[in-house]
Amino acid sequence: MSFLDALGQRNQEKTCPKARAPHHRERHADRESDTQTERATRRQRERHADRESDTQTERDAVFYNGNQGKYRLGQCGNQIGYELFDAICNDFHSNGLCPRKENGLYQAASKERFFDETKSGDFVSRAVLLDMEPKVISQTLSMAAHSGKWKYSDKSQFSQKQGSGNNWANGFYAHGPKHKDFIMNLVRKETEKCDRLGGFITIMSMAGGTGSGMGTFITRCLRDVYPNALLLNEVIWPYGTGEVNMFVLFHS
Repeated sequence: MSFLDALGQRNQEKTCPKARAPHHRERHADRESDTQTERATRRQRERHADRESDTQTERDAVFYNGNQGKYRLGQCGNQIGYELFDAICNDFHSNGLCPRKENGLYQAASKERFFDETKSGDFVSRAVLLDMEPKVISQTLSMAAHSGKWKYSDKSQFSQKQGSGNNWANGFYAHGPKHKDFIMNLVRKETEKCDRLGGFITIMSMAGGTGSGMGTFITRCLRDVYPNALLLNEVIWPYGTGEVNMFVLFHS
């Protein structure tokens, strides 16, 4: 082919777009195919990520499964324990900050772990209340009953008419051993209501006599009787001034 013939063919291609149309359609089809492949790959990755997220959420729900026993000791432990249960119960009626599915799993796990639902639909806390004076326990029982959302069991509380006199030794060496059998019997009855015991949470004060002294004694008893159960001690530090004072000596 001469130079003039080649030049004429090139000019003909420029003036006749239809001659190049098949090539354009092929390249356009290839690009469309690549785009569809990328979209399919992206959708597959998203579905895989969603399945991984759902699986992780289910793992978390299984890991946190199990009933928890709460034991409030002394005035401080019973008052803090009431606020804890009331806050958990309020979460049942809250949308929360998590996605709907995760929030639903949290609410279902909280109901199972912290409350025993009766046939009438009432939520009864999985707790044992202990104090050497009846005043605080009577108040917390009344507040829970009047909340209309949950309540304590009348058979899961122990109190006496005499206190521990803000004396740790009195609670640990006197009241603890004296009432050990009755208290541990309350614990046994509460644990028998659990489908699977997850552990114990004790709430008590660092100072005083009942919470600190008898609380330490009961904690040791729980470890001896239930050696494989999780045992978490929530210890509250008191005010520096007031009814109960705490003095700490630091040695250099």
